[in-house]
Amino acid sequence: MLFYREISLKDQRKCLLKNAERADAAAFLHYFTQAHAETDFLTTYADEGTHSVQDMEERLTAQKASRTEIEICAFVDGILVGSAGNHALSTREKLRHRADFGISILREYWGQGIMTEAVKQICREAFEKFDIVRIYAEPFAYNAGSRKLLEKVGFSQEGVIHQGVCKWGKIHDYCIYGLLRE
Repeated sequence: MLFYREISLKDQRKCLLKNAERADAAAFLHYFTQAHAETDFLTTYADEGTHSVQDMEERLTAQKASRTEIEICAFVDGILVGSAGNHALSTREKLRHRADFGISILREYWGQGIMTEAVKQICREAFEKFDIVRIYAEPFAYNAGSRKLLEKVGFSQEGVIHQGVCKWGKIHDYCIYGLLRE
């Protein structure tokens, strides 16, 4: 899936939402490490991004050509500052209509409207171009910003999984949010 769109941020700077290219692999790895170091809201740790630049080049190329995944990256002043993506859970008939969803953005860019627009675009594209009927996200229960964003773009909270995830040795609740194709 090819995607390319320019948006204006709340501070009037321009942001380019697009597929990351092979050439963005090193920048993507740098962003991934930085975003994970800045927040505890992500389910992975910074050191779990152990891809080499070559591995990331291959991953980005495959994602761009995928019929089941969408990954949109946000670039401000030429710097990769965030990403949002979904992927189908399975190619099996019973599950291929569902996709999970995740976002991350550098702390400096929180609240600028980047992820609101990226989430809207990804969901629209997934529903229009793929056989996706349901997209779901699982933010930590204490991540009020992510939960607010999901609700703002139409996701509904479907439940809370108590003591469902462990991060830094502590057990946390997480929520399940869903969005259905209309």
